[in-house]
Amino acid sequence: MAKFILYLVVALGAAYSIPPIRERIDAPSARAWAQITPHFRFITDRVRGRLAEREETAIVTFLRDEHALGHALPEADGFQAWMQQHVSVGRDPWDSQYFLVTKENGSLAVGSSGPDGKRGTPDDILTPCPF
Repeated sequence: MAKFILYLVVALGAAYSIPPIRERIDAPSARAWAQITPHFRFITDRVRGRLAEREETAIVTFLRDEHALGHALPEADGFQAWMQQHVSVGRDPWDSQYFLVTKENGSLAVGSSGPDGKRGTPDDILTPCPF
């Protein structure tokens, strides 16, 4: 099986390096890829989840540093504007915006909507701000 995958990758690489062949196989390969990729979501979503956690940790670290310097922390509704000014990461791996949540006890958390792209669902990824 590994040899088959290797041959397939080499053949596709060779085919895509020749412009007339690439033009002929581009649309069919895109359709095939669209059929295959949903079967790998269980892997890609885990990887994206880990990436979101790391990015959220970086955002929380920056928020903590800002707080330690006595700077005002952003409100939830102004979080996107704050992100654009202070942090290079603005969207999670599923192309949704990170958000700031104020919990009932007054603590903050940075969040990603997760694979479904909807806030407030079980797949959300939240990183608490420990200050």
